[in-house]
Amino acid sequence: PPTATNTARPTNTPQPTITPSNTRTPPDLDVDKEPQDDDTFVIIIENQGGDADNVVVEERLREGVVYVSSIPASPVCTQRAGLIVCTLGTILEGERARIDVTVNTDGTDITSGQTTVRTPGQTVVIDEPYISKASQPPFAAPGAQVDYTINVINPTDRTFNNVSVVDTMPQPITITS
Repeated sequence: PPTATNTARPTNTPQPTITPSNTRTPPDLDVDKEPQDDDTFVIIIENQGGDADNVVVEERLREGVVYVSSIPASPVCTQRAGLIVCTLGTILEGERARIDVTVNTDGTDITSGQTTVRTPGQTVVIDEPYISKASQPPFAAPGAQVDYTINVINPTDRTFNNVSVVDTMPQPITITS
């Protein structure tokens, strides 16, 4: 009769090694700048991606716009020669940070400054055309004639088409030309 011989040998099958990934979801910063009133504007940074570390905001004020104060103040935000620098640290995923800036202006749009927001892996720059409006004389008695000069200034190398300026005057003012 035939005989069976066991020829099976145990084998050492390697087990897969699981290595944790160090990849993080990158930050996705959305930056908005809006006037609050005649002398205050806000910069809002919203993080729609992964945690954003070492976030720094720089606001370069235009000529004619003078820094008064900011919230947060020093040491988070400092100002020197028209450059406001705010070191915000980390903005977690889904969170937002807000900076309120109060200025004096000679008629230059208070939101006209160049805004740069940096975090490792992302830089957002807001630099757009703005309006400067000046009156001559700067102060006038009731009934006196005042000449306004409105300039649209484009500090960028981009071309903007179909730009319109609307300047609504209050009721007691009469436009003569």
